[in-house]
Amino acid sequence: MPPPNDYFVNPDKPYFENGMDQYGRRHYEETEAMSPETGNILAKNFQEMVSTMHENLK
Repeated sequence: MPPPNDYFVNPDKPYFENGMDQYGRRHYEETEAMSPETGNILAKNFQEMVSTMHENLK
């Protein structure tokens, strides 16, 4: 799961062909990744889940 600051897709054929970053390196993660916000969404939901569990233990 790439972090949002390293998320890159091919500008012409996003998700179908690998893209190249500004240094000419191939990026491959994004063809398999869900979105640049996936990590943030999962972290937020996990935090809410832990908070709910904590409240129920009181």
